[in-house]
Amino acid sequence: MPFFEMQNCRLQPSLLVTLLLLVATQLTGCDRSQSQMLDLPGIVETQEVRLSSKVGGRVEKVHVKEGELVEAEQPLVEFDRAELDAKRSQLVAVQDVAQAKLDLMCNGPLPEQIVAARSAMEATESKLNRLVAGWRAEEVEMARQDVELWKAEYDRAKAEHDRFTTLRPTNSISLTDFEAAKAAMLKSESQAKSMRSRFEMLVKGTRQEDIDEARAELAKMKADFDLIKRGAREEEIRGAKAQLAEVAARIRELDTLLRECTIVAPQTCRVEVVSVRRGDSASPNQPVLRVLYEDDMWIKAYVPETELGFIKLNQQVTIRHDGSTRDYQGTVFHIASVSEFTPRNVQSPEERHHQVFAVKVKIDNADGVFKSGMAARIQMPRKTSAEK
Repeated sequence: MPFFEMQNCRLQPSLLVTLLLLVATQLTGCDRSQSQMLDLPGIVETQEVRLSSKVGGRVEKVHVKEGELVEAEQPLVEFDRAELDAKRSQLVAVQDVAQAKLDLMCNGPLPEQIVAARSAMEATESKLNRLVAGWRAEEVEMARQDVELWKAEYDRAKAEHDRFTTLRPTNSISLTDFEAAKAAMLKSESQAKSMRSRFEMLVKGTRQEDIDEARAELAKMKADFDLIKRGAREEEIRGAKAQLAEVAARIRELDTLLRECTIVAPQTCRVEVVSVRRGDSASPNQPVLRVLYEDDMWIKAYVPETELGFIKLNQQVTIRHDGSTRDYQGTVFHIASVSEFTPRNVQSPEERHHQVFAVKVKIDNADGVFKSGMAARIQMPRKTSAEK
């Protein structure tokens, strides 16, 4: 339809709305391009940390309250540690025993122990030499004389017994005297045989079994003496050191668990939530506190794709929160690499401002005026790459 004919026709309502939206969009684009400042609304966020203990247990003390500002390494919550203290005392005792054993091996035997071992070896050697040499000639001669003495005694007692035997039928002697003579003869006979056996044993000398036993005992004594003199083996010392190191490692492990009985602030932060009280029981790794790092605070805002070229990392920007007339400084430290809220079709330049990228600006919150969740605005100059 020619243009002059369109002026005479009545515009449809839907067409009119479309034209108005188009004009508004164009005007908005003109205002955006003409504005010298980029104004981005955002939300204040902070690093949130949930604190827990590896051991847990019965809560003994709670040192802080919600909303309190705490310093680094300040105790927050303490758990009962009596059981772990007892285990550590046991391990310390085991460590002392292992250390004493190692010192004993490294220091070697005492001089008195070496002297005692040498004396025992020499005594055993003397015993063997005596057994090998046999009985002394004087002892053999004494045994031979004992044999002759008791043989003479036996001969005398036997003659007396024979005489009493002859007289007994005539009742010249009493029965008591006869029995006494008989007993004396038997006693002297037994003693003469015993002396004869002892004399023959002395003549033959020591039994070979006794000599072999004494020789084996001497070898054992020499081995014991050499072992004591040499001291502990290197393998034994290494084993003792390994046992001592194992106990020391277990003590260090227990010390780590004991430190876990006290939850401390990892850095300066504000206590947001305390979920336990004295007497409560907490499981291992169960969060009992939630803290906020106030020195790790930022504003997260979204920049349209059409304005992304005006923002750079480490760029200084101006920040203002609602109800404040003062400007604060911030630094851009993160620009998202992936866009969000992307529509189906972004082929036209007019639609690309709906495609946004997340930006994070570091806040200097020395005054503590910014709180997590607070609304804030980021302002920065809109300059082209060429102008920069």
